Amino acid sequence: MDVDTPIPAEDHIPSVTPDFRSFPKQPDVPQSRADPPKIWTRPALPFIVSSQEDLPVKLDDRRVVRVGQHFLVKYGPRVVLDEGQAMLFIREHCNIPIPNVYAIFADEETHANYIVMEYVPGKTSISAQLRAQFNELRQIPNEGYYGKSGRRLLDDYFFWAGDDEHKFVIQGPFETGSQFTEALMQRYLYEGRPVQKADFYRRVLPEAFRNHPTVFTHADIQRKNIIIRADGSPIIVDWELGAWYPKYWEYFLAMTSFGHWEDDWPEFISTFLEEFNTEYCWMDTIRRELWFD
Repeated sequence: MDVDTPIPAEDHIPSVTPDFRSFPKQPDVPQSRADPPKIWTRPALPFIVSSQEDLPVKLDDRRVVRVGQHFLVKYGPRVVLDEGQAMLFIREHCNIPIPNVYAIFADEETHANYIVMEYVPGKTSISAQLRAQFNELRQIPNEGYYGKSGRRLLDDYFFWAGDDEHKFVIQGPFETGSQFTEALMQRYLYEGRPVQKADFYRRVLPEAFRNHPTVFTHADIQRKNIIIRADGSPIIVDWELGAWYPKYWEYFLAMTSFGHWEDDWPEFISTFLEEFNTEYCWMDTIRRELWFD
């Protein structure tokens, strides 16, 4: 099934209190942003692995399965437990609807990570309510840095480093916008791009990117990550990249999520996200130089 295929909506979505009798011992889920990231080790989960109710995903080393009527489990060696942490952070700080998170843990035997969350029946949706949700997300008080909640490293592809020597230079967290921009340039050089071009970007990007506060950002807005409940309310899923970024970052990444300009999705993005077209053009140029030149 293609990831953009609508998922049929159900007539009714019950309010569910999770019954963990069908799960191993219930892990404690952190409820405060002050809690450090935790991993719970649990026995292998054959009832999850044997589930035939796969939902559409593109990666072979990651599965998303429905377990029973009310649970969805995302698991595999490439599943990022920070997604569950980001969802807990959002639930604590604002009221936009996201799936409930019931458990976050790792299996030492298989090296797979697991996130157990609420299954939300619905369909791929375009909704005017999205703008209100993103406006509320932007109202979460700024914590004064660039990085994942709790001052943790960024780990999206723009801020990836394969060795400890470069990790903290490129992945942060960062205290200022100039440090954030310099990390982009360090990533640029890490990929073997010309020093002279990096120096040019260092000179012009501060002017192009000035006066952008940090806001909590989903960082992976695309069609498959927006579904709508049976009652008509939209819900945003896949929060694994959620972090504090400059305000333009959400729009820039959303505008790179669709591949070819073959439908009205780019135009629709501007109906629920504030546009930052100058920043998008600069960042898209850098993105193409990093991965396509």
